[in-house]
Amino acid sequence: MVPVFIVIAIVIITLCFWQWLLMYQRFNTTKHIELAAVNISKEITAHIETRILALSRMAQRWEVRSGTPFEEWKADATNYVRDYAGYHALEWVDNQYCVRWAVPNSEIKTVEILNSLLEKHRSV
Repeated sequence: MVPVFIVIAIVIITLCFWQWLLMYQRFNTTKHIELAAVNISKEITAHIETRILALSRMAQRWEVRSGTPFEEWKADATNYVRDYAGYHALEWVDNQYCVRWAVPNSEIKTVEILNSLLEKHRSV
């Protein structure tokens, strides 16, 4: 009779320990996922801030000089489009929402489409 109680006690202890291990594993998995999400968020934020700072430098140069010569702007924009994957073109739009300069300028159709879309905004 005593061995049956011991076996039942061992089974119960084993099941409890197994359940505790499952909960601990879920907890650790959740914590790892949260840490990974925070790290990815920080990495994305850093990449975006780098891109924004590069564009801000171009804008500040424009403001300080009251404009930038086209060749200098074109060189900056070309480097920006080349160095930051995901961008196909960089455009300068005037205060009337007309695209004045675009890099690469082989995307003339894109400029025409953007101008037509911005035309709606100008008429408002």
